[in-house]
Amino acid sequence: MIIDAHCHLQSPQFRFSLPEIIAEAHAAGVRAIINAATGPDDWVQCRTIADEHPMVIHSVGIHPWYIPAHYKSLLSGAAQSALDEAHAIGEIG
Repeated sequence: MIIDAHCHLQSPQFRFSLPEIIAEAHAAGVRAIINAATGPDDWVQCRTIADEHPMVIHSVGIHPWYIPAHYKSLLSGAAQSALDEAHAIGEIG
């Protein structure tokens, strides 16, 4: 089984062709895609994509480039979200 272990399907350039991208991946033999959220701003978007496309698995995390001064509270939120909804934690440096 082929799994794409790290992608960013929530990126704006994929917005209008997401179904086609996922279908092409499936046709090429990919059976699961782990979609990595880069911060709280796209956690919900990644969850929505996973809900709409069964082969997509969403992860939560905060990319090191986006860690603000209040990062400890965000990390706590990432952990809670992962426990409640996500299937993986990624983009954590």
